[in-house]
Amino acid sequence: MYPQTHFLFAFFLAEIFVQIGWLNHYSALICAVLAVIIDFDHIIEHFLLTKDRSLKRFWNNSVMKNDPRERTILHHLPGFIIFLILPIAIWFSAVQNRPAAIIIAVAYWSHMFLDTIRIHIMMKKVDIKECGFHIPIYMHEVALDAAFLVLGLVLIFV
Repeated sequence: MYPQTHFLFAFFLAEIFVQIGWLNHYSALICAVLAVIIDFDHIIEHFLLTKDRSLKRFWNNSVMKNDPRERTILHHLPGFIIFLILPIAIWFSAVQNRPAAIIIAVAYWSHMFLDTIRIHIMMKKVDIKECGFHIPIYMHEVALDAAFLVLGLVLIFV
């Protein structure tokens, strides 16, 4: 999934916790940003594997080939285990740390959920090339973005 989908989904889920009273809007925003930052491991791994520092080639390689070697432990079983244990440990360490536990858990697990469904849902796409960047736009992702945006706004303003 693209960064905006990770951002919107995590923000939407975090806003549910805002409605419950466990987070505030600022925390929801932090959660959404963290859900995007998780994918920086792809960039780092690409640079380490290829020694190529071109962001354009990185982007095009990522969206056209989706090389599994460019996924670090964050996107594999060790990452799952770490991000299962870490929020639980933070949650039980002290009551004032519970928002941090929720932020970490929602950011990571919403990201992994979207990455997992992306593998299993391949729908119609439109290929755009802008300034040398290939941008395949999947219709299901556009629909998800719209739904998360609308639902998130409803949670904020209703």
